[in-house]
Amino acid sequence: MTADEQAMFAQHVEKLLQEHRNERIFRFEFNHQLYWIKQPEVLHGIWKILKPHPKQAFQNELNLLKELNAKHAPVPTLMLSGDNFFVLKDVG
Repeated sequence: MTADEQAMFAQHVEKLLQEHRNERIFRFEFNHQLYWIKQPEVLHGIWKILKPHPKQAFQNELNLLKELNAKHAPVPTLMLSGDNFFVLKDVG
């Protein structure tokens, strides 16, 4: 991706994050390529007790993806990330 495409991609992701607040995982298309956005779980009821640290679990997953991508492991490419989301390239 060129720098302009990366900026447009980031703007598009930001718009999607606003539209899909609290939606854990969703797919979108950008320039004829599919991507997935993942956000931390928003827990309700008993799940708050059974899964007490969803943001930490999300951060652990993000850190692992970063490590595996850096080692060129056969995992989806991490395209963009922030404190409360990450974007993966669809691998089919």
